[in-house]
Amino acid sequence: MLRHDLIDQYLKEGKYFEKKNIKDKCEADYKTIKEQLDAKSDTINKKKKSILDLEKEINELTAKTKSESKLAEDINNLLKLYVNFSLEHYAERENQGFYRVKCNKTLEYRNVTELSTGEKNIIAFLYFLGKIEETDASRDILPKLIVFDDPMTSNDDTMQYLIIEGINNLIKKYNDDSKIVIMTHNTHFYINITYNRCKYDKNLFIRLLSNGETICIKKITNQEDDIKTSYKALWLDLKFLYSNDKASEYMLLNPIRRIIETYTNFNCIDKNDFLNSVPGTQKLFNVNSHSIDDLEADLSGKSKDEIMNLMRSCFEHANILSHFNKFWDYKEIE
Repeated sequence: MLRHDLIDQYLKEGKYFEKKNIKDKCEADYKTIKEQLDAKSDTINKKKKSILDLEKEINELTAKTKSESKLAEDINNLLKLYVNFSLEHYAERENQGFYRVKCNKTLEYRNVTELSTGEKNIIAFLYFLGKIEETDASRDILPKLIVFDDPMTSNDDTMQYLIIEGINNLIKKYNDDSKIVIMTHNTHFYINITYNRCKYDKNLFIRLLSNGETICIKKITNQEDDIKTSYKALWLDLKFLYSNDKASEYMLLNPIRRIIETYTNFNCIDKNDFLNSVPGTQKLFNVNSHSIDDLEADLSGKSKDEIMNLMRSCFEHANILSHFNKFWDYKEIE
């Protein structure tokens, strides 16, 4: 009891209970403040993450803007010798912009509608190639499927060579995992793209031919059936129409006229002399001697074999039958 009394005396003298109340209150306050601090820390961490995400987005947009400006510069370098305008990437707001066209002579900005269809096409084509290169720079290792739908449309000869060069470089760049599909009506373009690349076991070559009613799909499997010149393409079309039952006799005339026109022009032969040697062929095979209303009337019931015999006779009378036989291996009807 004396010990307890002494302890009680010391507690009172030291104000133990008052100090304990203060300690308990401080611990409660600390707990409350710590909970508030932890909540603020979570908010701060979320804000920091949002800041990092925004910085990443800004960097990506900045890089993209730089890329678009660089792409405009690359296109201008390729076209500077051929056009009187240049592309300029204009940032309307930070990291957001668009392209505009500036005249190199007056330095005035032009409306895009003032560009020709060919100029718009070549810009779109070069932009497309640049975007493909961007995917390579980003280490995009996935195989690509690249489709060109008649890229030569509305382009002059100079632009056509730029397109041929661009696609040839693209073909050389990608391995067998990527596929490039090219569709065209342009024989000259086809010949240049396939030059030294006719591996029929690895690449697929297809011709779409019309017989007047339907489109026939012909797979080219060897060099003999392939197109080597625009002139040979005319003979291949003629053979197709001749051998196709659904193609009318009238359809043979167009390729025949173009063959004769091409051959006589190239060899400096008077076309009228070439045709006048065989009666009836002047009107039938002369490209410039037809009006709209007399095309079918010229046939006068002639069969395909009769038409081909007339064509053969023209070459024979000109002493160039060997040339005809080189391209036409069908048996003559007696």
